[in-house]
Amino acid sequence: MVEQLNLGRDFIESESERLLLAKLNLQAAVKSRQASAWEMALEYAQIAASLLPGTTWASHYSLSYAIHYACIEGEFLASNYNEAQQLAEALLKKAQSSLEKANICYLLTNQSLKAESQGYGIKKPGLLKDLM
Repeated sequence: MVEQLNLGRDFIESESERLLLAKLNLQAAVKSRQASAWEMALEYAQIAASLLPGTTWASHYSLSYAIHYACIEGEFLASNYNEAQQLAEALLKKAQSSLEKANICYLLTNQSLKAESQGYGIKKPGLLKDLM
């Protein structure tokens, strides 16, 4: 169903409808990730992010955070380590709580270790350098 709605997303003008479709794509991203469909999880998360209006961080913070976090997870799972790292560093700047920041750092740390073990060289952001 979400796939069909996504085909017509360019024609959705209402902010509330765009937010609803963003939520549906986030749910689809989570279900895809749980089913180990990494590429689909990433695609749904990216579509969800593209549907967010510019004011979403102020008016729908939790949704914005969840969608951007899903994008980071998707990029890591698709082995797009540098893109994931850039997104994570941007989300760290937007994160409001210590727990949210800790979750991002935890994800970055685990994925950095995984990337290093697979021979990918990704730089650790300043925050992670202090933690490691």
